[in-house]
Amino acid sequence: MKRVIYFDFWQAATEWYRLYPLDYINNPGLTIVRSTEQNVTWQLLDGFDTIVLSRPSHPLTLAIIKLAKQLHKQVIADFDDNVLIVDQFNPMYGHYVEAKKDIIDCLILCDEVWVTTAAIKQAFRLYNNNIHVIPNAHNDYIFPVSQKRKFTANKIATYRGGHSHLGDIYELGTPEKIISMVNNNPDWEFRFFGQRFEYLEKRCGDNYIAYSGNSDTEAFHRMMHDNNASVFFYPLANTPFNRSKSNCSWLEASYAGSAFFGNKDLPEFDKECIFSFDDYIVKVGDETMEKLNKLSWELICDTLLVSKVNLVREERLLA
Repeated sequence: MKRVIYFDFWQAATEWYRLYPLDYINNPGLTIVRSTEQNVTWQLLDGFDTIVLSRPSHPLTLAIIKLAKQLHKQVIADFDDNVLIVDQFNPMYGHYVEAKKDIIDCLILCDEVWVTTAAIKQAFRLYNNNIHVIPNAHNDYIFPVSQKRKFTANKIATYRGGHSHLGDIYELGTPEKIISMVNNNPDWEFRFFGQRFEYLEKRCGDNYIAYSGNSDTEAFHRMMHDNNASVFFYPLANTPFNRSKSNCSWLEASYAGSAFFGNKDLPEFDKECIFSFDDYIVKVGDETMEKLNKLSWELICDTLLVSKVNLVREERLLA
């Protein structure tokens, strides 16, 4: 029996997508325990064979890795972003610049690294040669496949994103696209969840509706599902950081029954079932958007359900 512990220090979106799926692994050869304990001692670690950490970038996580290595434990680090090249407009930019040496030390010390995309693997290979791509996936344990929403031609368009996306929304030319999109389609309702964008709000009509307030990842997911918008749009800037980014927003939109419009210049969004943000509404009819959502969901069910992706996690933990 192999005993595994993973640390859920921050209880944020990263952990929801990257670590919580470990709870659903049911293998007689594995015991998996979740911990929020920050006072990590050798007595705690000594009861386990493998330690899994998400985005180790703090002195705390580096100290845990060093302690685990002294105890001859296997250490796995999981990264959902290329935190070595965070955009300067990201509110966490300062932290990751200061933490760069700690992050690299963590990568070097870990026995294995899990990442969400091939681009992150390529970037981290200088520091570790045992890296495995385990993509983000739709959690079909919490959100069953049978409850996927059908596409509805309701003329509702949704955006969701936090303050880390200020640089994406205010990228040169993007505000003008959004303002034009909203004001030229008064029969549509545009719902913005998360970060408030006052520059846009002041220049758009009453069909721009802002929903602010903090929600955890699961609550956001349910909100999108209940919303069942025809369209989900997600304009990301074409930056090195975003070119390593995974496509959680597409997973959420597809389950909600929405056609997804994003930046097809980014590797994880360059799919037949995703339309470019530039092709929005004016050029795309309901029939095409319904087909778009159907193709997206078929692809997700084929390869990107937690019940399927967990087979990779299980294999790695037993290796």
